Amino acid sequence: MSTAIDNFTKQLHDNLEAIDERVKSLKESIQSVPKKTQTEIQEKFNEAKAKLDAKKQEFDEYRAKLKTQFEEKESQVKSNVEEWKANREVKKLEHRADKAEDYAITAIFLAIATLEEAEKASLEAISTRHDAETAAGTTKNPKENLTAHSHQHGLDCGHTAIKHDGHVDYLHDGELHHHNGEQIENHVLPVNANNPESCTPKHSCSGHDATHVHGPGCGHEAVPHGDHIDYLVDDHLHHRHGDHCDNHGPVTLVSK
Repeated sequence: MSTAIDNFTKQLHDNLEAIDERVKSLKESIQSVPKKTQTEIQEKFNEAKAKLDAKKQEFDEYRAKLKTQFEEKESQVKSNVEEWKANREVKKLEHRADKAEDYAITAIFLAIATLEEAEKASLEAISTRHDAETAAGTTKNPKENLTAHSHQHGLDCGHTAIKHDGHVDYLHDGELHHHNGEQIENHVLPVNANNPESCTPKHSCSGHDATHVHGPGCGHEAVPHGDHIDYLVDDHLHHRHGDHCDNHGPVTLVSK
């Protein structure tokens, strides 16, 4: 084969390898979802959405480019192509080949973009189904929840206690737990004047350095707040927002 064909097939192979790895990653991500809490699912959804939002313009450009390329390809008259081949009009045939290769590469990049959208859509579907089942009372019963919990929350249980709406909740693996008789309820801090969700790019505190990035395993406890996840830093909530942390307000910690 020619060098041009070799180079093109190598590029195709590399891009298809990237798609294969992305498919495996998506499969593993979706398979792990049933083992995760609603808060963890929401956190993964927020991460996928942020990633997709960051690439939205790029993906829209690929879609527009593919549409244009398809229309150009369809407009080619077959008789003209046969005439170019018969007359050995190399420049026209090379131009046609370049366009065809470009179309194939764009289609592959769009396939990768579609996988990103598929992950977000899948997580959103699972999250919304969980919301519906919770509202319908079809989630685990209180005794099952307590069995999985393995202990009773209290001020000496080892979990961070937070005042919330006239009672005390406990941070446990990214969830805000409250004992209500035999049942453990998952609570969420509301968005209000005390805990807003506004952007505060000038916020700074001594809780961590400017290069710190909040996320799973960052060293700060995750706190469900409205429809997103914040992180407890000293006595207030941080929310990762681009290159800074938003201050989502104070919380009252409870100790013995």
